[in-house]
Amino acid sequence: MGEPIVTALALAVAAVAALTDLRTRRIPNVLTLPAAVAGLVLSAALGGPEGLWVSASGWAFGCALLLPLFLLRGLGAGDVKLVAALGALRGPEFVFFTCLWAGVVGGPMALAGLLRSRRLGLALTHLYLFKFFPHPGGSFITAGRIPYAPAIALGALATAGGARWIGV
Repeated sequence: MGEPIVTALALAVAAVAALTDLRTRRIPNVLTLPAAVAGLVLSAALGGPEGLWVSASGWAFGCALLLPLFLLRGLGAGDVKLVAALGALRGPEFVFFTCLWAGVVGGPMALAGLLRSRRLGLALTHLYLFKFFPHPGGSFITAGRIPYAPAIALGALATAGGARWIGV
């Protein structure tokens, strides 16, 4: 009974994050923190201790999936907190497939952004140089930043729609 409501809330949070990220290149904590808390509270109310465990493990799994990319400066902290909040709302399986589909959607989005900004050559040069001459901080050398929340939102939408594997 509560799953459609929680799914609608997760998709609404992802949509607001996507729009905000497109406009400001930021995903505010005022969106992600209440969403994560709501996920924990709703899961506990609807599923008891087991629901709370699924919600908490979804939050932790969301952090764990994207934290390495944040540490390498490939993603912003808001992206990590958004995925963690989606995990708190819907659990680890939802987060896994959301990230999978976000990667599928995000790759072409990044390529289109690099082509539009005429920075594809610069990005490829930086990737090549990073391979042979790692940056002292161990981070990516970027040729520009793109908002990733729209890809996460589309990944969440695909996952909520039932897509679980590529080709489905």
